[in-house]
Amino acid sequence: MNPFRRIEELKPDTAPIVTSEELDTYVDTYEKSGFRGGINWYRNIDRNLREHPEIGVAKLTLPCLMITAEWDGALPPRMAAGMPALCSDLEMHNIERAGHWAQQEFPDAVNETIVDWLTRRFKKS
Repeated sequence: MNPFRRIEELKPDTAPIVTSEELDTYVDTYEKSGFRGGINWYRNIDRNLREHPEIGVAKLTLPCLMITAEWDGALPPRMAAGMPALCSDLEMHNIERAGHWAQQEFPDAVNETIVDWLTRRFKKS
């Protein structure tokens, strides 16, 4: 049932989102340091919930930008549906045809969205 046990058999449906050189950089880095930092957030999730029960419940009054990705299977846009109730100053954008790694798949669209939002929200008077 675990597809990662036969990952070599899986054929990608889309073009690679990183070049061979970029992938080599990731592989070299993870061979030296492991993936501990990225995994530790998940390992610590129960403790974070106990120590910080207000996260995801407390209302936010600061300006917030949420960028979702249409094809993100891990964090689908529908998961952000409750954000307007928690964020009084929220702007939401969806990157169409993007998966979980939207910033690598569509860097121009993500950057343009962030820069536009920052420029409008925090421009100097």
